[in-house]
Amino acid sequence: MIGIRTREELETAALLLDQGSPDKLRLLTRSIIDGLCTGRLASRSVGHPLGFVCFPVLREGLDGLCVHAWLPGAVPPFTSANAVHAHSWDLTSFVAVGSLGNQLHTAQEHDDGRYELYEVRSTSQDDEIRPTGRRVDVIGRPVSPERTGEVYRLPAGAFHLSDDHDAAPVVTLVLGTGRPDLVNLIVDRPGLAPRRTRRTEHTPDQTRRLAGRVRALLA
Repeated sequence: MIGIRTREELETAALLLDQGSPDKLRLLTRSIIDGLCTGRLASRSVGHPLGFVCFPVLREGLDGLCVHAWLPGAVPPFTSANAVHAHSWDLTSFVAVGSLGNQLHTAQEHDDGRYELYEVRSTSQDDEIRPTGRRVDVIGRPVSPERTGEVYRLPAGAFHLSDDHDAAPVVTLVLGTGRPDLVNLIVDRPGLAPRRTRRTEHTPDQTRRLAGRVRALLA
């Protein structure tokens, strides 16, 4: 199997993640990356504003599967940010290489909060960030790093802050299950104007080169 292309294959990946089968999940991740390296899986990687390379595999409705890779130097520093944010989807992720931590935060909403919540509307090419006027304070909790071979879950709506991965590469296989009743939110200083941040879509050659770096890590 080269990559995930059908709903049935997506459900198989979801089952493996639910079972927490590290050997099979690593094999699946390697299969996807092999397909990208050879061009048999037609997908272009994207430089994500949060500092990682995203290799999209399948998006069907509100559900999607992808490989995320934090590769030193792959995403320009000015696009990388470690902002407290909350997804509109339930996230299940297998750590294929390295380790990372997601620090959960409690967001307490009140009129004189130190920060403001911003809604993020995303497409494959950019993110539109809109102020909501909702003020919050955020309180972080201790971090428990997730290591190679482990599966972790982040429920939709959970505010969190991902580690900075500049020092060491990390590769994860990620399944997102969308929640139509929620929106993506990010925490920032109050009073910012609406803005767009553009994602960097890589060429097929760039995608293959980046996938090659990931394949070397999975060897």
